Amino acid sequence: MIRAGLDFGTTNSSMCLYDTKTHEYDFFQFPSSDRNFFPTVVSYKQRKGQPASIEIGEAAKMRLSSSNYDSYHSFKLQLNEDAGERAGRERSPMEVTADFLRKLFEEVKYNKGRPIEYIVQTVPDVWQNEADYRNAVDCLTEIYTGVGMEADSQFSFESEPVAAAVYYCQEHCNGEYKGYIIVIDYGGGTLDLTLCKVLEDGTIQPLRRCGSGGTSGGFAGRAFDVALTKRIVQKYQEEYGLETGQYEPGSKKFEKLCRNLEAAKIIKSKDTTDSLIKYYKGGMYTDDRTVVFDAAIDDDYEVEVDVADIAETFAQVNEKVLRQEVEKMIKMCEGLGIAVDSQDNMRVLLVGGFSNMYCVESVVREMFHSEDDIVDERFDVRVGRQERYIAIAHGAALIASDKVRIDHVSKYEIGIYAYDQEQGEQVAYPIIERDKPVKLYREPQFYRNGDVNAIFRVGPAGRKSHLKFYFDDGTGKKPVKTVQTLAQLCPNIEEPENVFEIGFSIDNRNVPILHIQDKNGAVRSESLKELLESISLQIVKR
Repeated sequence: MIRAGLDFGTTNSSMCLYDTKTHEYDFFQFPSSDRNFFPTVVSYKQRKGQPASIEIGEAAKMRLSSSNYDSYHSFKLQLNEDAGERAGRERSPMEVTADFLRKLFEEVKYNKGRPIEYIVQTVPDVWQNEADYRNAVDCLTEIYTGVGMEADSQFSFESEPVAAAVYYCQEHCNGEYKGYIIVIDYGGGTLDLTLCKVLEDGTIQPLRRCGSGGTSGGFAGRAFDVALTKRIVQKYQEEYGLETGQYEPGSKKFEKLCRNLEAAKIIKSKDTTDSLIKYYKGGMYTDDRTVVFDAAIDDDYEVEVDVADIAETFAQVNEKVLRQEVEKMIKMCEGLGIAVDSQDNMRVLLVGGFSNMYCVESVVREMFHSEDDIVDERFDVRVGRQERYIAIAHGAALIASDKVRIDHVSKYEIGIYAYDQEQGEQVAYPIIERDKPVKLYREPQFYRNGDVNAIFRVGPAGRKSHLKFYFDDGTGKKPVKTVQTLAQLCPNIEEPENVFEIGFSIDNRNVPILHIQDKNGAVRSESLKELLESISLQIVKR
């Protein structure tokens, strides 16, 4: 059977396959390609009286400019709030994603002669750990169950940076590295920075994260490609007599040039890197016009992209946000007492397609006070640039084949306010503690006063009141109250002399659950997903 790891990317995707018989890993490649990644593109062609034919990957990308096909790209970024919206298109992002995954699984089965037994799909860290983006994972779960796969037994999700950390530890360190890894995952649509701790037994424990997911990718690889295309159009507008309207962002001609530039950037990645290294080290920030690559702007014209075009576009679109997020991560490490300058137990791992741009590496190294022409163990030279495209998928396959254990920790503290007779005031009592393994909270943990579970009573006058507790994600305790009244939350509240306990748990999606149990063991549970989303809870004064 086959176990798989899928890096579902904004621009390109990659799938690594693990054969349970031979115990070998290899990357799925379409018959027409020798690359270990393929475009995240879907194209449809309607045939009379027949279902639409579907193409994905490179074949679909070739159809993007054709009026005979209904084609889609960058739909991953819309898998949150807009997942079901068509926005004037024939199909919604959720429908397109479902067809993309279904077709991919069919291609694997056809080419390998066996279906996928179990798959770990990676998602941006922000999708797992910030509630505003969990709708995207909900959509993916629905898609997988729609193709007949069962959660946990046949598919699961893991964050992209964590999968990359797994890849580094297993493939480059043979499971022997112990210490911390800062993974900087910079792709076409998202920027994720995650701090992982590698324990003595090889378990990987994600500790902190920052970055931004966004639905527009307004600072990531896609934004760079669009900005570079605008710059090139403006540069050649007068020379070629380009009509402004035909090359407006979103137009077919603009998107075609954008794709041509993105493809040329990938093909000429070595030349781009070499030119950018000379550019930055030579201090030529405004006048260096060394041509890096060219691309077709139309059937009859080609345009040249020079090193200043790349560097200045990056500085305009990406650099500020990247610096902000790296600075956040460094401060998080300092807050935990972790030395980011340690050569022994700190590694900085760059992954994601856009991280292959030397501009990104230059900024990151500068902020970690490192140079690429000196030995710095934090930036392991064994990790080649081309591995940045495939590290996440390979890491996901390693997770799917049970090669490593991931020990997720709680990203927040949740507790209640209780009156302390000795102090004569209300005191905050944590029930879920931050940075503790979430496995400790899979079962409800009830508030205890010493060795005894604390109980409370609800009189007739208190039934219309609301339960108050607090939530702390590391930025301070935020008092909250439920929209539901105690009468709605407490089981059997009408029963005379009934008493209740308050507890919390964390489900397998890292969503906290409130539990209220009465004296006979009856429990009423309520998801607090709304708390994280600030939808059904109100911030109140203590």
